[in-house]
Amino acid sequence: MRIAKYLLLLVFVSSQTFADTGMSFERFERLNEPLNRSEVDYWVNIRHSKDYEYTWADGHLDLDLRFYSQKNDFLYSFSEFYLTNKNSVEEYSVGRKRLRWNTAERFWLLEDINSNQSFSLLGEKQDGLFGFHHTRKYKKFTLNIFASYMYIPQLNPVVDSEDGKVSSKAEWVKLPPTKTVVFDEVVPISYQINMPEVYKIALQRALGVRVKYDDKIKDLAYSQAFYLMYKPENRVRVNATAYYDVDKSKVIVEANPIVNHHMIYGTEFNTSFKEINTSTGLVMVDPTAAWGKDFLVPGPDQLRGNLKEFSSDDPDFFKVKPNYDKRTYAYTNWNVGNEKFGGSFNYFYLFNGAAEGDDFYSETSKWVNAVGLAGFVKMGRFFTLESKWRYDFDRNDNLLSASLTYGHRQFWTSLGVEMISSRRKESYWSAYRANDIAFINVGYIF
Repeated sequence: MRIAKYLLLLVFVSSQTFADTGMSFERFERLNEPLNRSEVDYWVNIRHSKDYEYTWADGHLDLDLRFYSQKNDFLYSFSEFYLTNKNSVEEYSVGRKRLRWNTAERFWLLEDINSNQSFSLLGEKQDGLFGFHHTRKYKKFTLNIFASYMYIPQLNPVVDSEDGKVSSKAEWVKLPPTKTVVFDEVVPISYQINMPEVYKIALQRALGVRVKYDDKIKDLAYSQAFYLMYKPENRVRVNATAYYDVDKSKVIVEANPIVNHHMIYGTEFNTSFKEINTSTGLVMVDPTAAWGKDFLVPGPDQLRGNLKEFSSDDPDFFKVKPNYDKRTYAYTNWNVGNEKFGGSFNYFYLFNGAAEGDDFYSETSKWVNAVGLAGFVKMGRFFTLESKWRYDFDRNDNLLSASLTYGHRQFWTSLGVEMISSRRKESYWSAYRANDIAFINVGYIF
């Protein structure tokens, strides 16, 4: 890990010259015992976000680096890095950039358009899409185009495979089972991951178009947007076959990472009146879409026909059954606030696509029929109290996070908790119901 040490040193030295670079020490305490417990409970974070101005273009870089001294390991994320050339009516950007087409993605931790950074279970920061971004304004209309032939999958959380075992430094990752039942006997499972060549993963096409109409009635501004996007899913899927090795008395699972494309259809209506902003949208995600000769992917029948399925007598032990179900959902969010306080009301409803997932990639939807509240209050000059609550009526999932932050000049520190209640097995959050934590962060902005 010598490279990691040099990279950490480079970023730290560079941070002395940038006013918007911060370094923090973070530690958490488990409030109960998670099923997959990692060996780390503290780390050092480096954050850097800055706009650059050049004579020929503008640039932007958003970098996060997390260093685990206990494991001599690190995580990294380039959420955005791009160059931009713009005038009063047009903007051209090349690089990795977040698309703000769906305002519900961040609060509900979705990952249809942008991917989640996933440094932590409830982390809301997103990573953008790499490619060519173009914006053109026509009086009351705005046209956005995204095109790419370079795919950067979601990098975190990191999952490793060695000697037939799958592990991760992130304790909130749902790992595949280590044993199963064959002929009424419990036998171990050994995993073999067949990694494809890098170019077969990276060279993937994507295309997205959005048209937005803006208007205003006195103090009320409103807009209506429609978008269509065809792109690789943000996470690499894993298709797998399994067989029982009689000589070794264990099940051998051969996992094959693949890139699957999906089509996203969406519309969103926004309003803005003084300090009140609202958004309401409808989205459909189709993981079986095929678009033209150059964008050809297998259809649903071909996908299901080529995938072998293996499941033990007890499905709790092992299951390989990838699903390619369409999802359609609606959302609304209402936001109000200023520099001293703010709050939001959020609602999410899934019409279809809450199928049960398997032990490799496919997971059930995070939400079905959920409401969420968020808010912050600045108390005096130095303290800020923040809280977020999400509750799913259909699955009775209950997620609460809260923090109190003290900030003075360039120094800040915060205390907080993250708590999860999920009792139904079919829920996405049931695998993480033992991941309640209390944490403390101490940081300095250079």
